[in-house]
Amino acid sequence: MIMETITVAIQFLGGTLPAIIILAIVDLILLALLIGRVGSSFRNFGRALGSALGVGGVVALISVFLLPAHTGASWANLHGATDYLGLLGISIGLGLAAAAAVFPPIQYLLGMASTGRDQRQSARA
Repeated sequence: MIMETITVAIQFLGGTLPAIIILAIVDLILLALLIGRVGSSFRNFGRALGSALGVGGVVALISVFLLPAHTGASWANLHGATDYLGLLGISIGLGLAAAAAVFPPIQYLLGMASTGRDQRQSARA
């Protein structure tokens, strides 16, 4: 079952693998800037996490419907709990991967917004 799940995930992501690698590099750079506190902060962590999980939820929901068709199967080909649990597992995994991918840019942008606002307020005082 594990190999089948990995095969379906690779088949689903095969054409977008270069873009995923580029996105991972950008995310690592933004994470390094965030840790180094360059232009950002952890102030809006909850908002960024909620937004990222929302994006992940949408990706998971969409992938539940697109995965069977993408692999050449249909809903009629899904038989038993193993097929449905595999489909749900892959969809949840893709959703979590999407949330992890969009979290650093969202956190960086929200952190920049909060530090910019704080700097403007301290300049007024």
